[in-house]
Amino acid sequence: MDSAELLSDLATGTGLEGNPEAIEDDSAIFICFDAAGVCTMFEGPGVVHTPFGPGGAIGLHYEQIYATQPDTLRHVRRAVQTGEGFAAQEAYDEYVVRARFQPVHDAAGAVVGTLVAAHDVSGWLRSERRRRWAERRAVALADLSTALDEAALDVRSVLDVVVRAARDMVGDYAVVRLAGEGQDLRVAAIRPAADGSMGFLEDELAEHPPQPAVRALVAEAAACGGPVSRVMSARDALPPASPHAGMGDFRLLCVPLRARAHLLGTMIVGRRASRPAYTSEEETLAAEIAHRAALALDNARLLQEVRDRERALASSLEELLRFKALADGSAEAILLVGPRPEHRLEYLNPAGRRLIGLAEDADVGTVTAAMLAGGDVPDLFARQRAALEASGTWTGEFLLRRVDEPDVEVPVAGSAFLVSHPETGAPLGVGGVLQDITERREAELRLRQLDRQRAALLARLVTAQEEERRTIAAGVHDDTIQVLAAVDLRLGLLARRLAGEGAAHLELLGRLQANVSDATSRLRQLLFDLETPALNTGLVQALRNAAAHVLEDTGVAWTVEGELDLEPEAPSRVVAYRVAREALVNVRAHSGAEHATVRVEESDGGVLVEVLDDGVGIDPTLETSPAGHLGLATMRERAEIAGGWWRVGPREPRGTEVRFWLPVRPVAEPE
Repeated sequence: MDSAELLSDLATGTGLEGNPEAIEDDSAIFICFDAAGVCTMFEGPGVVHTPFGPGGAIGLHYEQIYATQPDTLRHVRRAVQTGEGFAAQEAYDEYVVRARFQPVHDAAGAVVGTLVAAHDVSGWLRSERRRRWAERRAVALADLSTALDEAALDVRSVLDVVVRAARDMVGDYAVVRLAGEGQDLRVAAIRPAADGSMGFLEDELAEHPPQPAVRALVAEAAACGGPVSRVMSARDALPPASPHAGMGDFRLLCVPLRARAHLLGTMIVGRRASRPAYTSEEETLAAEIAHRAALALDNARLLQEVRDRERALASSLEELLRFKALADGSAEAILLVGPRPEHRLEYLNPAGRRLIGLAEDADVGTVTAAMLAGGDVPDLFARQRAALEASGTWTGEFLLRRVDEPDVEVPVAGSAFLVSHPETGAPLGVGGVLQDITERREAELRLRQLDRQRAALLARLVTAQEEERRTIAAGVHDDTIQVLAAVDLRLGLLARRLAGEGAAHLELLGRLQANVSDATSRLRQLLFDLETPALNTGLVQALRNAAAHVLEDTGVAWTVEGELDLEPEAPSRVVAYRVAREALVNVRAHSGAEHATVRVEESDGGVLVEVLDDGVGIDPTLETSPAGHLGLATMRERAEIAGGWWRVGPREPRGTEVRFWLPVRPVAEPE
């Protein structure tokens, strides 16, 4: 192939597969050497940029032409001396040259020279690097987006994906620190160098706050809102006590993580200072990774908030359903009355509908509080309002008017309370719980009737007992005692007549007279026992009289304490006297006491009586009288029949305590 044909092939690109530039490029140079290495052609637009100029190298040997370019000289020498065809590329300070060496043959096919086609491919290489970087960037960002989508709500996984992508694409290692504005930074994720040479970073950076130099870098990046790069020594970047502080310098690239104008944290990518500075493409990629990371973190947090709210809503719904089941299953009426001015019902459970006579499908909003209030409505509302304003609650009873039968009023007991919004505290109305007390009222009425009947029966019983006692006392006083007095008198006369007839008769007569006197004393004691001073005097004075009589000549000191403003009814007064007197008799007979005290006071609408002594005491387990003794049982029965109670027990430090309570008068008629 002659040089003309070869140039034609070069012009069309034949045999130059993979050559990125056409010969029309203004940097192309075509040089032909003969078999001896002498230049026979020196053409092309690029010759103007050479020291020789157009045609200036013709006639020169290639050793002269490339004396200052040893690498190119080596390739030319090879082509001329071997007659091989090949391509070569050489990088110079400011450009890269690609050359094609093609042998030249004569008609017989013998190699007669070498043709060299060379041109500057620097621009193409830059474009190629940009293309490849763009492809790599696109793949990396696509992979990052896919990984972030898969990480979804897992913040830790999101951070791991981010630092791995930043390390693989930009630096030797990557660190993400998270913090809100005004908060200290904390390490959230670290990805050391792929070769494991910086594994210590995970422990040292995670356990210590960022150093001042790192803080300054972070602050600068946050202020400018974009990537900031610095060369920083390991001594300034690592904790002061780090054994790796002498590792030398590192190139740090810091990018803020922002989402919705909020600073979430920072991402720092680092590599050794011996590596080139970060290019604009690397800074842009780091910013893109940080941007997507911030969006993913923000989305993860938002999604987590949504999930949390959904769970809270589901929990609230479940709680509401449980409350509804509780309210619907309640036998008591539960209602919510709305605010003024109409005070309409906003909620009413099934029991409440049955209570007020409202159909299941009827709208509760048609019912107002005023429609349900029977009796003295203004007074009821005034009392409820005063209680709610004072304490937030009201409890009481009132008459409720049914909706289906306005003339029917149902007695109810209930409570009302203020209801407020759980979050805002805004008033929602008044809640209430109502219970139909018709049966209770009827039971109370029957109980009052029974109590009145009991009181009347007690009065008749006490009256009959006292009448019987008076009759017996009168008979004893007017008959038996008078007869015994006459016998005693006659025995005295007989004794005087027999005074001189013998001592034997007088002794017998004396014993007989003593027996009669003793019988008379016993009958007089019986008269006191049968009498009831409490019918003619107050209870306190009657008890003083009883203590004086019962404890006379016993050596037991006594006091009666207390006064009553309101005397019990006669039946209760008599029972109180009898029970207290029986207790004093026990003090005299069994206690061995030195002092006894009777206390009387008004209590709980009745009278409370206590009989106390400092004697030997009583068995605390003893609730009834011992065999052959009816005193304790009698006292208990008397008190309980009168509508009261009775108790006995030991007294501290020693002695016995008898306490009982009786109502002042029978229960009044209900209004």
